Amino acid sequence: MKYLSIDIETTGLDPEKHQILEFAAVFDDLEDPLPPSALRYFHRLIRWDDYVIAPYCLNLHSELLVLIQDSPLDTITIDQLGSEFAAWLKMMGVEGGYNVAGANFAGFDGVFLKKVPRFPSWFYRIIDVGNLYWEMSTGCLPGLEDIKPYDGAHRALADAMAVVSAVREKMLSPIIPPRTFGE
Repeated sequence: MKYLSIDIETTGLDPEKHQILEFAAVFDDLEDPLPPSALRYFHRLIRWDDYVIAPYCLNLHSELLVLIQDSPLDTITIDQLGSEFAAWLKMMGVEGGYNVAGANFAGFDGVFLKKVPRFPSWFYRIIDVGNLYWEMSTGCLPGLEDIKPYDGAHRALADAMAVVSAVREKMLSPIIPPRTFGE
């Protein structure tokens, strides 16, 4: 199965007023897995003329905000993100639709990305990595920080790579044959 691990970092939780600061997508193929260092990825920092930032994000993304300010040539606008990502997908041979994995894609990242101009057509399926690690005894889905050692950096590419690692851990582990009823 081929899929994209996608993650974003934003200025807050409200897609109606907050903005995407960083976008990353990592291409993985579970049928022909490459070493993590050889995986191809798309990564962009997003600059805005004005920022609407939730107070907790000032500290959370302070280094990212400085990087965006200090590296204007390494940034793009939100209007460029959709078409640049579409061009990268085409270069990767991914056209039409794609599978997506994420730590909170359906509930958070996807809502923000639907607002990106010319963002490529959506996906076939979503793999929420928390579902792969769910344990009935806990009663709730774990977050990425509960699944993998997490440095708290809150950077899109690092988080997308952590999702790849988590997906591989569960989906590439030895297959246990299903038991038949009554065993």
